[in-house]
Amino acid sequence: MTVAHELATFLTETKTADLPEQALENAAMVIASTLASAAYGTGIASARIIRAVAQERGGRGDAAVWFDAGEKLPVASAIQVNAV
Repeated sequence: MTVAHELATFLTETKTADLPEQALENAAMVIASTLASAAYGTGIASARIIRAVAQERGGRGDAAVWFDAGEKLPVASAIQVNAV
């Protein structure tokens, strides 16, 4: 069995009830922090520039950009924009 298969098995068989309460609280905090950072980051100059370049480059729009109701971008471009 590969490591990937073992990890997938672990993840699909683990129930929320099996996890310690502290782990769930930490996960919720990390998710909230990520979303807050992404929401705030959409307004900074570098993020606007990267988004504009990606939109100008164009391509098949398959993926959404976080906190942008505009057109979808190619997957690689959306990943880059969302990462910034």
